[in-house]
Amino acid sequence: LGVGKPLLLTHPQSELDRANGTLLMSTSAGTTWKRLLQYSYGCHASSQLVQFRDGTIGVLFDDGGPFPANYNPLAGDCKDKIQQIVGMNETLVQIKIRN
Repeated sequence: LGVGKPLLLTHPQSELDRANGTLLMSTSAGTTWKRLLQYSYGCHASSQLVQFRDGTIGVLFDDGGPFPANYNPLAGDCKDKIQQIVGMNETLVQIKIRN
């Protein structure tokens, strides 16, 4: 890793709750980040990244499903929903990053 080399990060893109899985990239060794895309909409838990031989990025994440009825991010509705799910739905998305 170094300055100018791409560093990728996935995480829930919400300041209030575990929601909206998003892929970010840094070329400044992690000091600044650029949002590349949102790969899930709804409740989101753990995520992992892999790069395939063809350059495609794979994101495996725990998909908590759509937002609960009357969703309130201030109340942490996704966090509560995710903690109650047994056998969470593992989802894999493949992303081709264009230069």
